[in-house]
Amino acid sequence: MATDLFCKCYGQTIQLSRYFGLPFTFNFKTKRVSVTDFLQGNTILLHLFLVAELIFVLFQTIRFKMMGDYTHLNFIIPILYGIIWLFVSLFPVAYRPHELAYLFNFLFEFFACLDHRYLTRQERRELNKDFDAYWIWIYAFTKYLRMAFPCIILLHFVLVPTNPVHIISIFPKNSPLFVIFFVPYAISVTYGACFVVFVIQVLLIAGMFGVIRLHQIFRGIQFKSRENNFLAGLRTSTSLPIVWRSIELLMRLQGEVVGVFLLPAQAILGKFIIVATYLIVSNGSARKSELDTVSVVVLAGFIVLVGVTWVVFLIYAGTIHKCSRKCMVTWRNARWEGRFEGKYFKMFKKSCKPILFGYPGYFEVRSISVVNFVQGTIKGIFRALLTLDGK
Repeated sequence: MATDLFCKCYGQTIQLSRYFGLPFTFNFKTKRVSVTDFLQGNTILLHLFLVAELIFVLFQTIRFKMMGDYTHLNFIIPILYGIIWLFVSLFPVAYRPHELAYLFNFLFEFFACLDHRYLTRQERRELNKDFDAYWIWIYAFTKYLRMAFPCIILLHFVLVPTNPVHIISIFPKNSPLFVIFFVPYAISVTYGACFVVFVIQVLLIAGMFGVIRLHQIFRGIQFKSRENNFLAGLRTSTSLPIVWRSIELLMRLQGEVVGVFLLPAQAILGKFIIVATYLIVSNGSARKSELDTVSVVVLAGFIVLVGVTWVVFLIYAGTIHKCSRKCMVTWRNARWEGRFEGKYFKMFKKSCKPILFGYPGYFEVRSISVVNFVQGTIKGIFRALLTLDGK
């Protein structure tokens, strides 16, 4: 069940995000997320602006390649990967918001029904207290990120407006067109950054809500060797199969809505980290820095931010698989009163598989996924640096 603190903070975030292009609204009475056609139109329009920026950066990449300007070319390539990553990540919010809202509502309703049907009032109070203690730190992080990210983007534009990543750089500096479009472009860049960071915040908060609640449920359906009365209502022959099948349906729904975008998003993100790291190291090893310091610092900050965020996501998503396997192992300690219950649960156990985050058979987040991502990224960085050393 969503706690009062969660509903208040999440509802305020969604209501505020409407002014920055997101299509969602939140009803505080019913605790439901909905989508309006007008707001969805704004989201699609902002996504099309992102496409326009992608086309512009791609044009700049081709132009610098043909001109032989490798200084700007090396800088624009990681930016190109970053914009492609944003294009893929924001696609479900822009073009599948109804499915995403349905996923949010299914997530909240599932845990609400679970609490009222199988848990006592004391157990609900303890779980809610434990949930708020973890979740409030995640909300604080996303709140500070929401304030810092647009300011960083705006600061980069104000300090280096002629950087080739900005569309306004096509005009000569101090020309009439440059002066006319300076303020409107600064506003649009800040607004676009707010749109991106609100999408990240809404998805991250809802995702962490599901992860924390699933951890609590997995802890409750473990059959420990010693007597355990905590969440005993979940460990009956009738309730446990219902709970487990419901979690499988929840994971299948999230796989169809957002899971199909995880693999391309991770592949593009890995490319961005490798290319951007190579650029920063090569620029630092040069006798004379060819790029402005502001761009290098901002790019380095983004590498750390997106890299750490994705690693944390893989860790928490991988723990779902780890905890579900641990639960299934403890089922051998289950003791049932009747012979029929024992046979029924044995058949049910054979039909169960560990719970996985992602899309089945396409991209499944396991405990080893974060190790594979970090290992592949580090290997790609070292290979790129070896070519630098050869030059």
